[in-house]
Amino acid sequence: MPAPVHTVVTIVEAAAALGIDVRTVSRDIAAGLPVVRKGRRGRGGATLIDLELYRAQRERAATNADLTLRTLAAELPELLAAAVDETFREACGPHKRALAGELAGAWYRCTTAILDRIRRDVPGIPELDTIPELISRLRHI
Repeated sequence: MPAPVHTVVTIVEAAAALGIDVRTVSRDIAAGLPVVRKGRRGRGGATLIDLELYRAQRERAATNADLTLRTLAAELPELLAAAVDETFREACGPHKRALAGELAGAWYRCTTAILDRIRRDVPGIPELDTIPELISRLRHI
């Protein structure tokens, strides 16, 4: 079985084919994107990129970013709850009890705003359905 033929293109052609900016391709090369041939200045020495390999690398990166955002979305409510609880513990003064409800409300607004923003990039992130125990305690103070 013959090996697949790969399309080798210039930076400008790769950017046009993928619908991205030329500077993005150049940054990816600087960050370690393998190139077929690294050009020299003058005399027509262009940097050439294997388009299929580059496309596959970008898809893998996008998949990894989605996975990272999904992990963050799953952990976010508890992470923010711990920060809010620590803020409450460090608070002092006569209005500490009133602060508990305000902090619980702030936790909810921040958590839902961040999850809504993540959902724009990664569909399928579930709505906030449970409230962490730390926040439930604050709500009942």
